[in-house]
Amino acid sequence: MPSNPADAWSASAKKYKEYCAGYLAIYSRDALLLANPAGDSSVLDIGCGPRAAVSFLAASSHEPWQVQNIVATDAAAGCIQQAEERKKRQALCDPAVDGRLALRVVDGQTLDGIEDASMDYAFAMFSIFLFPDRLAGWRSARRVLKPNTGKLVASVWATEPNSRGDDAARVLQTLFAHIPERIMQKRKDSKLMEIGSASPLTNELHQSGFTQVDIYPVEHSYVFPDRRTLLNFFLEGSPVMGTAIGQCTEEEKKAVEAAVIQAAYQGQNKTEFPVVLNSRALIAVASYRE
Repeated sequence: MPSNPADAWSASAKKYKEYCAGYLAIYSRDALLLANPAGDSSVLDIGCGPRAAVSFLAASSHEPWQVQNIVATDAAAGCIQQAEERKKRQALCDPAVDGRLALRVVDGQTLDGIEDASMDYAFAMFSIFLFPDRLAGWRSARRVLKPNTGKLVASVWATEPNSRGDDAARVLQTLFAHIPERIMQKRKDSKLMEIGSASPLTNELHQSGFTQVDIYPVEHSYVFPDRRTLLNFFLEGSPVMGTAIGQCTEEEKKAVEAAVIQAAYQGQNKTEFPVVLNSRALIAVASYRE
Protein backbone atom coordinates (compact mmCIF):
# COMPACT_ATOMS: atom_id res chain seq x y z
CA MET A 1 0.00 0.00 0.00
CA PRO A 2 1.45 3.44 -0.92
CA SER A 3 2.61 5.65 1.96
CA ASN A 4 1.27 8.86 0.39
CA PRO A 5 -2.38 9.30 1.54
CA ALA A 6 -3.65 10.37 -1.90
CA ASP A 7 -1.93 7.43 -3.58
CA ALA A 8 -3.32 5.10 -0.92
CA TRP A 9 -6.85 6.35 -1.54
CA SER A 10 -6.34 5.97 -5.30
CA ALA A 11 -5.26 2.37 -4.79
CA SER A 12 -8.30 1.72 -2.58
CA ALA A 13 -10.88 3.64 -4.64
CA LYS A 14 -12.63 0.59 -6.09
CA LYS A 15 -12.75 -1.23 -2.76
CA TYR A 16 -14.00 1.86 -0.96
CA LYS A 17 -16.71 2.39 -3.56
CA GLU A 18 -17.79 -1.25 -3.32
CA TYR A 19 -17.52 -1.83 0.43
CA CYS A 20 -18.14 1.53 2.14
CA ALA A 21 -19.44 4.38 -0.01
CA GLY A 22 -22.98 3.07 -0.31
CA TYR A 23 -23.38 2.90 3.46
CA LEU A 24 -22.16 6.48 3.88
CA ALA A 25 -24.15 8.06 1.04
CA ILE A 26 -27.29 8.48 3.14
CA TYR A 27 -25.54 11.14 5.22
CA SER A 28 -25.11 13.21 2.06
CA ARG A 29 -28.87 13.56 1.80
CA ASP A 30 -28.98 14.69 5.44
CA ALA A 31 -26.36 17.34 4.65
CA LEU A 32 -28.25 18.60 1.61
CA LEU A 33 -31.50 18.77 3.55
CA LEU A 34 -29.75 20.91 6.20
CA ALA A 35 -28.09 23.19 3.65
CA ASN A 36 -30.88 23.25 1.05
CA PRO A 37 -28.79 24.91 -1.68
CA ALA A 38 -30.61 26.88 -4.37
CA GLY A 39 -30.24 25.83 -7.97
CA ASP A 40 -28.03 28.81 -8.81
CA SER A 41 -25.65 28.18 -5.90
CA SER A 42 -21.97 27.44 -6.43
CA VAL A 43 -21.13 24.19 -4.62
CA LEU A 44 -17.77 22.64 -3.79
CA ASP A 45 -17.42 18.99 -2.72
CA ILE A 46 -14.16 18.50 -0.79
CA GLY A 47 -12.75 14.98 -0.68
CA CYS A 48 -15.64 13.66 -2.74
CA GLY A 49 -14.34 10.09 -2.93
CA PRO A 50 -15.16 7.65 -5.72
CA ARG A 51 -18.91 7.96 -5.32
CA ALA A 52 -19.15 11.78 -4.94
CA ALA A 53 -22.56 11.18 -3.37
CA VAL A 54 -23.41 14.72 -2.30
CA SER A 55 -22.47 16.09 -5.73
CA PHE A 56 -24.57 13.64 -7.70
CA LEU A 57 -27.55 14.17 -5.41
CA ALA A 58 -27.24 17.96 -5.68
CA ALA A 59 -26.95 17.83 -9.49
CA SER A 60 -29.66 15.26 -10.18
CA SER A 61 -32.74 16.33 -12.12
CA HIS A 62 -34.68 13.86 -9.99
CA GLU A 63 -33.85 15.62 -6.71
CA PRO A 64 -35.21 18.95 -5.44
CA TRP A 65 -31.92 20.89 -5.52
CA GLN A 66 -30.80 20.63 -9.17
CA VAL A 67 -27.71 22.72 -8.52
CA GLN A 68 -26.22 24.04 -11.76
CA ASN A 69 -22.59 24.64 -10.71
CA ILE A 70 -20.82 21.90 -8.72
CA VAL A 71 -17.10 21.23 -8.47
CA ALA A 72 -16.24 17.89 -6.87
CA THR A 73 -12.63 17.50 -5.77
CA ASP A 74 -10.39 14.80 -4.35
CA ALA A 75 -6.63 14.54 -3.92
CA ALA A 76 -6.76 10.93 -5.11
CA ALA A 77 -6.77 10.59 -8.89
CA GLY A 78 -8.20 7.08 -8.55
CA CYS A 79 -11.27 8.43 -6.74
CA ILE A 80 -11.86 11.04 -9.42
CA GLN A 81 -11.50 8.36 -12.10
CA GLN A 82 -14.19 6.27 -10.40
CA ALA A 83 -16.42 9.33 -10.07
CA GLU A 84 -15.93 10.14 -13.77
CA GLU A 85 -17.10 6.65 -14.66
CA ARG A 86 -20.18 7.15 -12.52
CA LYS A 87 -20.82 10.50 -14.17
CA LYS A 88 -20.79 8.90 -17.62
CA ARG A 89 -23.29 6.27 -16.52
CA GLN A 90 -25.58 8.75 -14.79
CA ALA A 91 -25.52 11.13 -17.76
CA LEU A 92 -27.13 8.41 -19.87
CA CYS A 93 -30.37 8.73 -17.89
CA ASP A 94 -29.91 12.31 -16.67
CA PRO A 95 -27.98 14.30 -19.32
CA ALA A 96 -28.12 17.52 -17.26
CA VAL A 97 -25.62 16.09 -14.78
CA ASP A 98 -22.84 16.28 -17.37
CA GLY A 99 -23.05 20.08 -17.57
CA ARG A 100 -23.69 20.69 -13.90
CA LEU A 101 -20.85 18.67 -12.34
CA ALA A 102 -17.10 19.09 -12.85
CA LEU A 103 -14.65 16.63 -11.28
CA ARG A 104 -11.10 17.72 -10.44
CA VAL A 105 -8.02 16.30 -8.73
CA VAL A 106 -7.38 18.88 -5.98
CA ASP A 107 -5.79 18.54 -2.55
CA GLY A 108 -8.44 19.54 -0.02
CA GLN A 109 -5.79 20.81 2.38
CA THR A 110 -4.93 23.65 -0.03
CA LEU A 111 -7.78 23.76 -2.59
CA ASP A 112 -5.32 25.17 -5.09
CA GLY A 113 -7.08 26.54 -8.15
CA ILE A 114 -10.32 27.32 -6.28
CA GLU A 115 -10.72 31.09 -6.05
CA ASP A 116 -11.11 32.94 -2.77
CA ALA A 117 -14.69 33.74 -1.71
CA SER A 118 -16.13 31.98 -4.76
CA MET A 119 -18.37 29.29 -3.25
CA ASP A 120 -21.79 29.40 -1.63
CA TYR A 121 -21.40 25.94 -0.10
CA ALA A 122 -18.48 23.63 0.66
CA PHE A 123 -19.43 20.08 1.56
CA ALA A 124 -16.92 17.82 3.31
CA MET A 125 -18.58 14.47 3.90
CA PHE A 126 -16.33 12.36 6.13
CA SER A 127 -13.29 13.87 4.44
CA ILE A 128 -11.53 16.79 6.16
CA PHE A 129 -11.55 15.01 9.52
CA LEU A 130 -9.29 12.38 7.90
CA PHE A 131 -6.78 14.86 6.49
CA PRO A 132 -3.20 14.73 7.83
CA ASP A 133 -3.59 18.46 8.54
CA ARG A 134 -7.23 19.04 9.50
CA LEU A 135 -6.78 22.71 10.33
CA ALA A 136 -5.39 23.36 6.86
CA GLY A 137 -8.46 21.70 5.40
CA TRP A 138 -10.91 23.77 7.47
CA ARG A 139 -9.04 26.98 6.71
CA SER A 140 -8.93 26.27 2.99
CA ALA A 141 -12.68 25.65 3.03
CA ARG A 142 -13.19 29.00 4.76
CA ARG A 143 -10.96 30.72 2.21
CA VAL A 144 -13.04 29.64 -0.78
CA LEU A 145 -16.42 30.37 0.84
CA LYS A 146 -18.17 33.69 0.39
CA PRO A 147 -18.05 35.77 3.58
CA ASN A 148 -21.25 36.16 5.60
CA THR A 149 -23.37 33.88 3.38
CA GLY A 150 -21.12 30.94 2.43
CA LYS A 151 -21.54 27.74 4.44
CA LEU A 152 -19.35 24.78 5.21
CA VAL A 153 -21.33 21.55 5.68
CA ALA A 154 -19.08 18.82 7.10
CA SER A 155 -19.66 15.43 8.68
CA VAL A 156 -17.60 13.48 11.22
CA TRP A 157 -18.27 10.29 13.12
CA ALA A 158 -19.88 10.90 16.51
CA THR A 159 -18.28 9.40 19.61
CA GLU A 160 -20.62 10.62 22.35
CA PRO A 161 -23.18 7.87 23.02
CA ASN A 162 -26.88 8.62 23.14
CA SER A 163 -29.57 6.57 24.87
CA ARG A 164 -29.31 3.90 22.16
CA GLY A 165 -25.52 3.88 22.12
CA ASP A 166 -23.52 3.85 18.92
CA ASP A 167 -22.73 0.40 17.61
CA ALA A 168 -20.54 1.54 14.72
CA ALA A 169 -18.39 3.78 16.94
CA ARG A 170 -17.97 0.91 19.41
CA VAL A 171 -16.77 -1.38 16.63
CA LEU A 172 -14.39 1.28 15.31
CA GLN A 173 -12.95 1.98 18.76
CA THR A 174 -12.52 -1.76 19.30
CA LEU A 175 -10.71 -1.96 16.00
CA PHE A 176 -8.28 0.79 16.95
CA ALA A 177 -7.70 -0.83 20.33
CA HIS A 178 -6.74 -4.18 18.78
CA ILE A 179 -4.34 -2.94 16.11
CA PRO A 180 -0.85 -3.67 17.52
CA GLU A 181 0.77 -0.67 19.20
CA ARG A 182 3.87 -0.90 16.99
CA ILE A 183 1.62 -0.06 14.02
CA MET A 184 -0.73 2.51 15.53
CA GLN A 185 2.00 4.60 17.17
CA LYS A 186 3.27 5.46 13.68
CA ARG A 187 -0.14 6.63 12.48
CA LYS A 188 -2.32 9.70 13.04
CA ASP A 189 -5.53 7.88 12.08
CA SER A 190 -6.31 7.02 15.71
CA LYS A 191 -6.84 10.75 16.33
CA LEU A 192 -9.74 11.03 13.90
CA MET A 193 -12.20 10.33 16.71
CA GLU A 194 -11.02 13.25 18.85
CA ILE A 195 -13.46 15.67 17.20
CA GLY A 196 -16.40 13.25 17.40
CA SER A 197 -18.34 15.37 19.89
CA ALA A 198 -19.84 18.82 19.51
CA SER A 199 -17.48 20.84 21.72
CA PRO A 200 -14.09 19.88 20.20
CA LEU A 201 -15.50 20.04 16.67
CA THR A 202 -16.93 23.51 17.31
CA ASN A 203 -13.68 24.68 18.89
CA GLU A 204 -11.62 23.42 15.96
CA LEU A 205 -13.85 25.22 13.46
CA HIS A 206 -13.68 28.44 15.49
CA GLN A 207 -9.90 28.06 15.58
CA SER A 208 -9.99 27.84 11.77
CA GLY A 209 -11.80 31.17 11.39
CA PHE A 210 -15.47 30.23 11.36
CA THR A 211 -17.57 32.46 13.60
CA GLN A 212 -20.93 30.68 13.50
CA VAL A 213 -21.03 26.90 14.01
CA ASP A 214 -24.14 24.77 14.44
CA ILE A 215 -23.85 21.02 15.10
CA TYR A 216 -26.57 18.55 14.13
CA PRO A 217 -26.47 14.91 15.30
CA VAL A 218 -27.88 12.41 12.80
CA GLU A 219 -28.10 8.65 12.92
CA HIS A 220 -28.89 5.72 10.69
CA SER A 221 -28.87 1.95 10.96
CA TYR A 222 -26.71 -0.28 8.81
CA VAL A 223 -27.60 -3.88 8.06
CA PHE A 224 -24.66 -6.21 7.52
CA PRO A 225 -25.95 -9.49 6.08
CA ASP A 226 -22.84 -11.55 6.74
CA ARG A 227 -19.43 -11.62 8.36
CA ARG A 228 -17.49 -10.79 5.21
CA THR A 229 -19.56 -7.67 4.44
CA LEU A 230 -18.94 -6.35 7.95
CA LEU A 231 -15.20 -6.99 7.83
CA ASN A 232 -14.92 -5.47 4.36
CA PHE A 233 -16.60 -2.30 5.61
CA PHE A 234 -14.48 -1.83 8.73
CA LEU A 235 -11.15 -3.38 7.67
CA GLU A 236 -10.76 -3.44 3.91
CA GLY A 237 -12.78 -0.60 2.38
CA SER A 238 -10.45 2.33 2.96
CA PRO A 239 -6.72 2.85 3.49
CA VAL A 240 -7.44 4.32 6.92
CA MET A 241 -7.55 0.79 8.30
CA GLY A 242 -6.47 -1.18 5.24
CA THR A 243 -2.86 -0.04 5.53
CA ALA A 244 -2.77 -0.89 9.25
CA ILE A 245 -4.32 -4.32 8.71
CA GLY A 246 -1.84 -4.94 5.92
CA GLN A 247 1.02 -4.58 8.42
CA CYS A 248 -0.44 -7.16 10.81
CA THR A 249 0.72 -10.74 10.91
CA GLU A 250 -1.83 -13.37 9.98
CA GLU A 251 -2.44 -14.19 13.64
CA GLU A 252 -2.83 -10.50 14.53
CA LYS A 253 -5.30 -10.02 11.68
CA LYS A 254 -7.38 -12.97 12.90
CA ALA A 255 -7.43 -11.48 16.40
CA VAL A 256 -8.56 -8.09 15.07
CA GLU A 257 -11.31 -9.71 12.99
CA ALA A 258 -12.54 -11.70 15.99
CA ALA A 259 -12.65 -8.56 18.15
CA VAL A 260 -14.58 -6.64 15.47
CA ILE A 261 -17.13 -9.44 15.12
CA GLN A 262 -17.57 -9.65 18.90
CA ALA A 263 -18.04 -5.86 19.15
CA ALA A 264 -20.67 -6.02 16.39
CA TYR A 265 -22.60 -8.68 18.29
CA GLN A 266 -22.84 -6.56 21.45
CA GLY A 267 -26.36 -5.22 21.89
CA GLN A 268 -27.77 -7.64 19.32
CA ASN A 269 -28.83 -10.30 21.85
CA LYS A 270 -27.52 -12.88 19.41
CA THR A 271 -24.25 -14.10 17.95
CA GLU A 272 -25.19 -14.55 14.34
CA PHE A 273 -25.77 -12.52 11.20
CA PRO A 274 -27.38 -10.38 9.97
CA VAL A 275 -26.43 -7.65 12.44
CA VAL A 276 -27.86 -4.14 12.58
CA LEU A 277 -25.51 -1.41 13.74
CA ASN A 278 -26.72 1.99 14.82
CA SER A 279 -24.38 4.66 13.47
CA ARG A 280 -24.19 8.29 14.55
CA ALA A 281 -22.54 11.27 12.90
CA LEU A 282 -22.32 14.99 13.52
CA ILE A 283 -22.95 17.44 10.69
CA ALA A 284 -21.47 20.88 11.23
CA VAL A 285 -22.87 23.90 9.39
CA ALA A 286 -20.37 26.73 9.70
CA SER A 287 -19.98 30.26 8.31
CA TYR A 288 -17.94 33.36 9.02
CA ARG A 289 -18.53 37.10 9.07
CA GLU A 290 -16.25 39.90 7.96
